[in-house]
Amino acid sequence: MSIFFATGSTKKRGVNMNWHNILGKKLTGVLITAAAVAIALALLSSGIANASLKVVGHGSKMSLDPKSIPEHLKPNWEIMKKKCSRCHGLDVELETLQKGVTPSGVPYTRASIKAYGMTMLRKTDSGMNAAEVRKVLELLYFLHDEAAK
Repeated sequence: MSIFFATGSTKKRGVNMNWHNILGKKLTGVLITAAAVAIALALLSSGIANASLKVVGHGSKMSLDPKSIPEHLKPNWEIMKKKCSRCHGLDVELETLQKGVTPSGVPYTRASIKAYGMTMLRKTDSGMNAAEVRKVLELLYFLHDEAAK
């Protein structure tokens, strides 16, 4: 096997040196199964860790549970419902908060929340002014912290 690794050749004495021949079919199967289990556990634990965000409905009908919004943030929620749903469903923000990553795979942190808010402020068709963006950011920061609990 040292010739295989030293030369990079995939053949040694006429035997094709692939993972099945090197490790054996059973060991390869065990390694693949172990990797699949590890990935599944990581995905499940990330979903469980962010399950404290209270939502109702599914898909485009998803919304925050009104009881989970503190009184001082309810006006912010009304702004977010009105402004953000002009271009996309509220499920986009809520699922992103639950998963901790954006649909494009970027980690959803307080810094990225602020960056998205600034993007919305610059978009002419968002219809959001600076005061509305600040209110929505305040709500998103609160929801981000709740989802992390």
